[in-house]
Amino acid sequence: MATFPATAGAWRASASCYVGRPRLQSSLDLFAPPTPEPIAVGPDAWLLKGFAHAQADDLLAQIGKIEQQAAFRHQVTPGGHAMSSAQCSCGTYGWITDKHGYRYTTEDPLTDKPWPAMPSSFRELAVRAAAEVGFKGFDPQSL
Repeated sequence: MATFPATAGAWRASASCYVGRPRLQSSLDLFAPPTPEPIAVGPDAWLLKGFAHAQADDLLAQIGKIEQQAAFRHQVTPGGHAMSSAQCSCGTYGWITDKHGYRYTTEDPLTDKPWPAMPSSFRELAVRAAAEVGFKGFDPQSL
């Protein structure tokens, strides 16, 4: 099972990242022991509780590598409010928000460099998770 130092980030089921100590119940559900079936939480929205359990250590290590290239940041919404969770991105596109709106970009606005490459373990996990709930052929471009 993964260990979480005080500075470790944790992967959230939404594929966003946040900084700080993980809140054990809410943020570790992705790493909890698997449930036998996906849980529908809305139209075309599923919870795969424990789906990443076996890969927890690798995923957290990869997040640390991504953070070295694209730091976590509390983005500011178009309305001027700082988001409560700090985020980072990897892949072809990264999600950002600022006074101009919400969008995906090919470059990190803090570094003006392309977002870090998506680790193969992230890509494989996303493809497997999508297939598990009926989205075969999913090709993730951003996490």
